[in-house]
Amino acid sequence: MELDPTMVVFAGEYDVGNKASLRTLLDRISEIPDLVLDFREVTFIDSTCVTELLRMHTLRITNSMPRETIILGKTPIRRLFEVLDLYRVFNVVEDVAEVPHDVAALQRVEFAFRSARR
Repeated sequence: MELDPTMVVFAGEYDVGNKASLRTLLDRISEIPDLVLDFREVTFIDSTCVTELLRMHTLRITNSMPRETIILGKTPIRRLFEVLDLYRVFNVVEDVAEVPHDVAALQRVEFAFRSARR
């Protein structure tokens, strides 16, 4: 089964409280060959969720899949990606215009939630 290039849009905060939901989603989309994760509306991500992204990436590489693209824009999480050197792991871009696919051809999947910060 051939899967279309897909953009998954994330928004809000991702932390240990919603790690299981994030893992479920990432497992579900990990087999999409041309995968774009749009994080421009993400306001917070903790290390447990970064681990889930790395887990998905490792699964994709193990299955000979290409690197996923992550659109960061000017989000607050940009600094985290820099400190953790995630630019070496993922294909990180700032703008949708830099996505290596025809954006009009991308299937778009919305996945947004906000965790209750304590």
